Amino acid sequence: MSGGGRSYVGRFALSVMVAGLLVPSIVHGACSCREPEKPELPPNHADAREMEQAGKAIEAYVAQMKEYRACLAKCITDADADMSGYIEGWNQAVDAFNKRGK
Repeated sequence: MSGGGRSYVGRFALSVMVAGLLVPSIVHGACSCREPEKPELPPNHADAREMEQAGKAIEAYVAQMKEYRACLAKCITDADADMSGYIEGWNQAVDAFNKRGK
């Protein structure tokens, strides 16, 4: 196969990569981030004690959300690295295949 075969192989690889992006990461089991539960907001007629308790709950929620977001960012970074490794492996396989055909 000449350069035309590589074009087909390249398009196939792109299709496989796009399909891989559509598969939820939960299938791979690599990401185990858990979204924190949202605290209840105080009612409009809340007294000072209820407002203080709600404020503390919101502060804790914000801290937990920051941890959750950091976890998600790590999952995305890990997924990108995994995908890049597979792309590199695929490109090496394509190069080896094309060299055999000459």
